[in-house]
Amino acid sequence: MDRLSASAGFPAEAASVLAARRFVGDTLTSWGLASVSDDALLAISELATNAITYAGTPFEVCCSAENGQVEVKVRDHHPTRQIPMPGLSEARGRGLAASAGMAASWGVTYESQAKTVWIRLPAKGEMALGVGPSAPAPVAAPRADAPEPRAPSAEEALERWLGFVAEASDLLAGTLDQERTMALVAQLMVPRLATWCAVYSIDEVGTARPAYVWHADETRTDALREFLGHTAPPPVAESPGPWNGLILASGAARAAAGSLADDLAYVFPLIARRRRMGMIVIGRPEGERFPPDGIGLAEELSRRAALAIDNARLYSAQTAMSTALQRSLLPPALPDIPGLEVAVVYQPAGEGTEVGGDFYDVFACAPDRAGRSRWRFAIGDVCGTGPEAAAVTGLARHALRILATEDMSVPDVLVRLNRLILDEGPRARLLTLLHGEIQTVDGGVRLRLVSAGHPPPLLLDTNGRVREVTTAQPLLGVFDDLTYRIDRVDLSPGQVLLCVTDGVTERRDGRNMLGDDQGLERLLASCAALSAGAVAARVQRAVRDYGSEPSGDDVAIIALRVS
Repeated sequence: MDRLSASAGFPAEAASVLAARRFVGDTLTSWGLASVSDDALLAISELATNAITYAGTPFEVCCSAENGQVEVKVRDHHPTRQIPMPGLSEARGRGLAASAGMAASWGVTYESQAKTVWIRLPAKGEMALGVGPSAPAPVAAPRADAPEPRAPSAEEALERWLGFVAEASDLLAGTLDQERTMALVAQLMVPRLATWCAVYSIDEVGTARPAYVWHADETRTDALREFLGHTAPPPVAESPGPWNGLILASGAARAAAGSLADDLAYVFPLIARRRRMGMIVIGRPEGERFPPDGIGLAEELSRRAALAIDNARLYSAQTAMSTALQRSLLPPALPDIPGLEVAVVYQPAGEGTEVGGDFYDVFACAPDRAGRSRWRFAIGDVCGTGPEAAAVTGLARHALRILATEDMSVPDVLVRLNRLILDEGPRARLLTLLHGEIQTVDGGVRLRLVSAGHPPPLLLDTNGRVREVTTAQPLLGVFDDLTYRIDRVDLSPGQVLLCVTDGVTERRDGRNMLGDDQGLERLLASCAALSAGAVAARVQRAVRDYGSEPSGDDVAIIALRVS
């Protein structure tokens, strides 16, 4: 039997899973292998998802058929990330266990710059050998020595379903995005358990609407979505059961839907932590039965999907709350200071679910006794993260502004702020702070600074020389009865003052830190003649690129340049 083969490349994005499914389905159909299509589509769904999620590179899909077998291969370009084998105690395979249960054989091939995961499936039925859509399709005779397809035993079938549920759980646990979770649920249901699937969500007023709709024949997805949109949603029930909502749809909607209106449907509630979030509806054409044990498997999958969707909802709510709180701790806008460029960068650590302890501020304060304008700036780092650190951050930022309106000097402001932090008692947190006053003078800018336990600011001269310009003084929130002294710095045109938190200086790459051996000074020296915004951006990029792992600390940067 001649070998048939087809391949295609796809980018590393979520839509590529659907495109890969379409490619494999169309290819097998053109070869006359529709009987193996369900297993192949499930395999490519899992392997393509695995390539996007864990390799994160573009990937190629190759589909071939020969000697009574279909082979599906997914090749990504992340050779160093080893794939654990299903069944090993230390880890489950990512996207492989369910596919391995249905496969004649499978494996992983590692190359110097890529790796390939392949699955071989037994091809039932006849195989067309046409070379294109317009070519005749002679039927190949089966080999005399080809093994007869063997129906799986009850134990094998059970292992296959359990593997599918386990892998589905792994995939659902791999995302905390509600829309993506709903899309993944539908793609897990189709075509393995149903011809189509619709995931309904319930809004704040209790109205159920189809949030994601998917059909095995992608050309019918839009028609199905339109039909369900004009059909009364399923009731919010406590248990799964058949749904006759398609039959009860209006005559106009049924006429527009065509044969979809006669499909059989089954509904499963999405309930987690006593919260009703929606329902899943699966369907098959009239006359087709759901696969054996398919209803029970779909019910189990719906329970796991409900928990995954609720986790995504809680994560989204926590992220939104943390983002709003973090935004309230940062200034809404920067003032326009004549003759001075001001650039800031703020980058919280983590995934946005916690409020960082770093902050910055730049604001106008009352004119001096001679009527000359003044501004103040601050950059600080509260020990820790989360609500406790946010409380001290809010206290510090607002106290700095309020005390400045009372015409208190910079040292006096820090003394009063230290007292306020100590008064918080057990809730108090340590705070490092660089606080200064800005005033324009003839030929430049004058700064009056106090560095309270904070990384010292660096001054960049126009000739590339870099030096520290403050003396170290005690941090806030530890000792009572502190006094602070002013460091005065005069900036000339072209000079830059760089102020950072320790998320910059202590950025790690293994045992090394960016600030070791004057690393930050050398970085700043390369920024001569750059604008304040370009200096801040270069430092931020250096922090991002310094280590292979994501930064575990917040980053705040202020760059001041006399124009």
